Amino acid sequence: KVVDQFYLSMAVALGVRDYLAGRLTGSFVKWPNDLMVNDRKIGGLLIENQIAGQLIKSSLVGIGLNINQRDLEGLAATSLAKVNNRNYDLQAELGDLLQSLEARWQQLQSKEYQTLADHYTRLLYGHGAIHTFRAADKLFRGTICGVDRAGRLLIDDGEEILCFQTKEVRFASE
Repeated sequence: KVVDQFYLSMAVALGVRDYLAGRLTGSFVKWPNDLMVNDRKIGGLLIENQIAGQLIKSSLVGIGLNINQRDLEGLAATSLAKVNNRNYDLQAELGDLLQSLEARWQQLQSKEYQTLADHYTRLLYGHGAIHTFRAADKLFRGTICGVDRAGRLLIDDGEEILCFQTKEVRFASE
């Protein structure tokens, strides 16, 4: 259903993160569609859904993942090769990545939405710590506490839980 479309994003992000966790420590999902390691971007996702009424007719999932890139100077990015100081066989890595994605796809197909949401929240970049954010050209401090069913980021500013759509909020340091 259209109302549940962010669960596909969760499943894909978690599948890629599971793959990364088998190769390095400290990987997180950065809402809404990035993957981070050591405060640097290692990958990103793009999902386009074709909607028919209240149903998702089809989805196109794109995954960009830095595997063997080494020349990333001046960028807030990293790669598996940089972190682990070795090169990877891309065919073998693709097989492992697809296995991780398949496991999360099975959770999605089984409608294990709460499991996906719990894992996604636990692995959110910046979750549970106080950060400074920028929204509508104003700075505020708060704590990321999760995402709602619609995929909006939830931030507790100490007085209330604020909800943000994509591109409405960012870390002030960005």
